[in-house]
Parts: sequence; C-alpha cells; structure tokens
Amino acid sequence: GDGLRCLSRFAYLLGDRETADRFGAQAVELLETAPDGPELAMAYSNLSQLAMLAERLEDTLMLGGKAVELAERLNRPDILCHALNNVGAAGQWLDFTKGRRDLARSLG
Repeated sequence: GDGLRCLSRFAYLLGDRETADRFGAQAVELLETAPDGPELAMAYSNLSQLAMLAERLEDTLMLGGKAVELAERLNRPDILCHALNNVGAAGQWLDFTKGRRDLARSLG
C-alpha cells in the first residue's frame, strides 16, 4: 500500500495526475483492509493533497480530516503536519480564519 502511495506521488511529480489519483486510490483501498496504521494516514493525506492541488475542496477536507484523525490517534506529528497543511490550504477558501489556524497548527 505504501508503495502505491509513493508511485502516486512520483506520477504527480511527472505531471500525470490521472495515474497519481489512480495509484493513490489503490493505496487507500488496499490499506483500508489492514489494521489502521501510519501508512493509511499518509495515504489519506496523499489523496487530500492531490485533491487540494486540483482545487477539489470538499475532497481535500474529507480526506484530510481522515488523515488528521488517524495521525492524532497514532501520535504521528509528521503525518499530522502534512494533512493539516492540505486541510488549511484548501480550508482557507471556505473559512479563512479556520484555514489559517490549520496552516499555523501544521507548523507545529
């Protein structure tokens, strides 16, 4: 699952959003069959980032929210930072104050 997430990121960096989305979704689908772990939290955050970069605000917030919740439960500040950055960047378009708060929180 984590390998699929990495492939998703590489595909995005190569400019292939469709493949990035596909690998990202496959990563989440596979990791959701296992016990919750940091790999799933990061896979959610990856999909949230892809949605944020495509200006799909609702998807960003929904997937980012899942990543935030799981990262907090697992005590993974690295993943929490990544997820809050996505949520804050997208969220400021809907609620500027809350979005900025999430961005500030992502900095630790």
